[in-house]
Amino acid sequence: FARELKLPAGLNEGWRLALLDKNEDIKRLTDTVGFNYFWSPADRVFLHPAVFIFISPDRRVTRYLYAPVEKKDVELAILEAGKGVSRGSKLKDLEDLFLVACFSYNFTEGRYTLNYPLFIAVGALALGVSSVVASLIFFKPNARRHGHG
Repeated sequence: FARELKLPAGLNEGWRLALLDKNEDIKRLTDTVGFNYFWSPADRVFLHPAVFIFISPDRRVTRYLYAPVEKKDVELAILEAGKGVSRGSKLKDLEDLFLVACFSYNFTEGRYTLNYPLFIAVGALALGVSSVVASLIFFKPNARRHGHG
């Protein structure tokens, strides 16, 4: 299955496929990650949700994304699951950190959306700092004119 995916060389190492032979192992794995399914005798298939389950390096489930999913959501969920794990390039790590900060998971919509409160806070901080700097620049010449400086 992994060969059929034809993933780029760097991604093959990151994928783990759970192909288990024993029903007990499958049940234990699905119970552990909270994945539910059942056998439909009428249809002769297992019925289950189409879901991506993201697991962190310390083996915690970090996100469930139910189909249909967008590429951006998968990328952000992978970054979120790997928080604190260096992927090599420091520049890439900073870019990943920026992406994770700018987007947050929206439970209502079931996808990642822009982190509006962060942008509002940064804008308010920038406005406050620029106001202080502008007032210092503006009022400093007045103090000299009146003989105080």
